[in-house]
Amino acid sequence: MNTNRLDLIADHAIQYFGTRNQKIKAIEELSELIQALAKEISFRPPGSHEDSFKYTGFNTMEEIADCIVILHQLRFIYGPHKIDDLIEFKIDRLEKRMKDVTHTDKGNK
Repeated sequence: MNTNRLDLIADHAIQYFGTRNQKIKAIEELSELIQALAKEISFRPPGSHEDSFKYTGFNTMEEIADCIVILHQLRFIYGPHKIDDLIEFKIDRLEKRMKDVTHTDKGNK
């Protein structure tokens, strides 16, 4: 993934479509990802054969890609440095939780 290109296109998309429209688009894209994940979980019972569910998996991957693109635009709308700081905080917190779980009961929290 070329992040410089993504930055450039995200900025242009915000200018072209407007902040409000891109927020609405984000709601649509995130909703589509939720639906794709729900379908994948519903149609892929635990232990099932992977090949029989390639379509739902590909659809989920497409929706993830759409969400990454639109979330990158939201990052610009709300301030990339602020968002990046929050991402670092969230990553640190996740890492700490995993270390805490490793030292306790492997995730029964």
